[in-house]
Amino acid sequence: AFIWGAGAATFIALIVNSVGGAIVGAEFGQDVGEIYGASVSAPIVEEGSKAAALFGVYRWRRSELDGVLDGIVYAAMVGLGFATTENVLYYGSEAVEGDVGVGAVFIMRGIASPFAHPVFTAMTGIGLALAATSTSRARRIAAPVLGLIAAILLHSAWNTSTIDGEAFVATFVLVMFPAFVALIVVGVVARRRDGR
Repeated sequence: AFIWGAGAATFIALIVNSVGGAIVGAEFGQDVGEIYGASVSAPIVEEGSKAAALFGVYRWRRSELDGVLDGIVYAAMVGLGFATTENVLYYGSEAVEGDVGVGAVFIMRGIASPFAHPVFTAMTGIGLALAATSTSRARRIAAPVLGLIAAILLHSAWNTSTIDGEAFVATFVLVMFPAFVALIVVGVVARRRDGR
C-alpha cells in the first residue's frame, strides 16, 4: 500500500495533473489552470489513483479488509506513501525555485499538514471496509462511492484553502483537524469492537 502510494499513484497524478493543468492553462490562462489543477484535477486524480490500491485489496484480498480499522490503516499507508513522495517533490522544487524557502514549505507540509493525505484517503478506506463487511447490496455499492467522494471533497477543500491564508486557517481548524480527530475516535472504537 505504501509503495503504491509513493510510486504508481504519485506517478499517475503527476502526469495527469500536469497535462490537465497545461491544457486548461493554455485555454483559459495560467491562473485558471493553477486553480483547476489544485481544486479540481488534483483531488479527483490523486484520490482516484490512491483508491486503486484500496479497490485492489477489496477485489482480490477482501478477507484482509474485515473492519473499518483495516480500511483506515490500508488507506493511511497509501496516503503516507503518496505524501512522502509529494513532499520530496515540493521540497526539491522549492530548493530550485526558491519562492518562499524550503523551511516554510517544510512547516506547511511536514508539520502543519503531514496527516492530510492519510485523512483524505481514509474516507475511501472506510467506505470500502463498510462495503466489505456488509450483507446489503446497496451498501456494498454506495459505501465505496460515498467514501471516494468524501475523500475528493476533503482534498479539494484543503487545496482550495491554500489560495488564501485566512481560508487555510479556517479549513485547518474547522475541517481538517476535526476530521483527523474523528478518524482517531473511529479507529479507537473499531479497535475496541474488534477486540471484543
